[in-house]
Amino acid sequence: MYVKKPLLAISHHFFGESIFRQAGKIAGNYVFYSEKLIDTIYKNTPFAVVSNSTLNEFQQRGFDISNFAIVGNAIEQEIFPMKVGEKFNEPSVAYFGRLKKYKSVDHLVRAFAMVKTKIPNAKLHIMGRGDFKDELIALCTELNITDDVIFYGYVSESKKIEILSKVHCVVNTSMKEGWGITNIEANACGTPVISADSPGLRDSVSNGVSGLLYKYGDLNALADAIYLLLNEKELNYKLSKGSIEWASTFSWDNSAEILIKKCEEVIENYNSANAK
Repeated sequence: MYVKKPLLAISHHFFGESIFRQAGKIAGNYVFYSEKLIDTIYKNTPFAVVSNSTLNEFQQRGFDISNFAIVGNAIEQEIFPMKVGEKFNEPSVAYFGRLKKYKSVDHLVRAFAMVKTKIPNAKLHIMGRGDFKDELIALCTELNITDDVIFYGYVSESKKIEILSKVHCVVNTSMKEGWGITNIEANACGTPVISADSPGLRDSVSNGVSGLLYKYGDLNALADAIYLLLNEKELNYKLSKGSIEWASTFSWDNSAEILIKKCEEVIENYNSANAK
C-alpha cells in the first residue's frame, strides 16, 4: 500500500480452513480472516508461488494469474545420496516433519496399526517434534503398538538422511501444504513416498513414479498403500529408482533462474508504468 518501488510478493500457501484443525475455531478465525486481507491489499501485486496448488488457490480467490510465476522449492542435491541404498531388515515406514495436528500424523499411526495385523514385524520411525507428540504417543499406547513406533524428536541432517535412506517408504499425511519438501528429500535418499493427495503435496509426488497418492483421510487406502510398498519388493524397487530420477529434477539453480527472470520482469513493468 505504501512502498513506491518495484514490489514482488512470495507466497507458500494459504492455511484456509485447515487452520481450524490446528488451532480451533476461535484462534483459527484470526488467521482465516487475516488471510482474506490479502485478497484486497495484494490484488494487483506480482507474485512468486511455490506450486500449481498455490497458484490455483490464488486463481480461486480472484487473482489474475498472469501476474504470477511458479518458483518451485528444491533441494541441495549434493548433500543427499541420490541412490537406492541398503534398507532396514524389518519392513519400515517413516514420517519426517513437524508434529502438528493439521499434519494428521495420527492417520499414519492408525493405518500403521492396520498394517501390523498383516506384517507383525513392521516398524514406524517418526522424526520431528511438535505439540501433537503427546497425543500421538497416547494413540500408540491405545493401539498397542508402542514397541514398534520410534519417536526420535529432533534429528540432525545426517541422521535424517540415514533413516530416510534405510526405510522402505516415507508417508506424508498432511491435509494441506504449499508443497512437500520432505517428499523430495525422501526421494533423494532413494525412498518412495506415500502421500495424501492434498494441495501442495500432490505437486511434489509423481504418482506411480516417485511414490503413490491416496485420498486424504482414507485410512484404508493409506494402509493398503503402505502394505503394498512393504510387501511388493519389485514395485518398491521400481518406485525407489523413480524417486531418484524425480528428485534430480529439483534444483535451486533452476528455481533461482526463474525467480531472477520474474524480478527483472517486475522491475521492467514498474519502470515502463512510471515512464508514462
